[in-house]
Amino acid sequence: GVRERGAASVHPAPLHLTDFDENRSSWLARGIVRFTTKKSRLALCAVCALGVALALRHAVVSNEQQSADLLLKIALPPSVGADGTVAVVGEWDAWALPGVLMRQDGDMLAGEVSLPASCPPSKRAGAGVCCFHYKLLLTTSTMRVWMHEPTQPTDLAADGSVSNVVCKYGSNIGGSNRTSPAAPRAPNSSATQEGAQSACQFLPATMFVNGTALKVLGARVAWGCCDACRRHSRCHAFQWRAEPAGSNCVLLGTAFGEAQGSPLSTAGLLRRKRLAVPAAQLDKHLLAGGPRAVRKKAHAHPHSHPYAQRAAH
Repeated sequence: GVRERGAASVHPAPLHLTDFDENRSSWLARGIVRFTTKKSRLALCAVCALGVALALRHAVVSNEQQSADLLLKIALPPSVGADGTVAVVGEWDAWALPGVLMRQDGDMLAGEVSLPASCPPSKRAGAGVCCFHYKLLLTTSTMRVWMHEPTQPTDLAADGSVSNVVCKYGSNIGGSNRTSPAAPRAPNSSATQEGAQSACQFLPATMFVNGTALKVLGARVAWGCCDACRRHSRCHAFQWRAEPAGSNCVLLGTAFGEAQGSPLSTAGLLRRKRLAVPAAQLDKHLLAGGPRAVRKKAHAHPHSHPYAQRAAH
């Protein structure tokens, strides 16, 4: 245990797993090293493959979300059943059937619609905005029913039927702002959804920029802002924001600027004067229409739909 005087100091060599003595199971140590290295490589490859797969899946989903102009998700109607389908049918392809079939996503129905790149002049709601009407078509083995989704933006057509509306925005959408003659001054009345729909074309998630304001006031709902525009002799458009502030409704004249997408605003254009449509004649949602409405439309031919008739001619 005592080192002799003048003897050289001995430093132990670094210990490695592969330096074990052969008599002390060095083959086992080398086997553990090889096994661990192989497992690590396999695990690393698996992690890389999983990461690439997730990245590709995210890219695909992102591309689908970016390419789809209408991402629709609604509650599954009880009347669909096992053999039923729901399709999105719209003006973008002249109400052609079968439309875009919605897929089941749990207890919901989901569908994606891509609007055409070009915008027909009749669908240009203003410079930079193009709007299309659409409906949902429920088809089973015993019936075919047209319906609209009340949780989505709706619009009232000239024939009195209610449909949903979707708008697309882009700098490549040309055309000038559409205007209509000033509506006659109407007596003060409470704002109603039916009355506003018959007088204004609503542009959901839209705001007008660089326009000239005629008047700024407060309105609790967008229908009230439309009603105020109807009563103003020079109002041709309006813009409403869902906020508690009192000055959330702006009335605009003929120079109401350009339309841009905005999730916080709802814009609208005043329409030409139309005949009043009784509320009883409005197309009701399937769930709100009741059994009588379902039986009445059970055997309706697809071309009996007003938009299908218009497209056929």
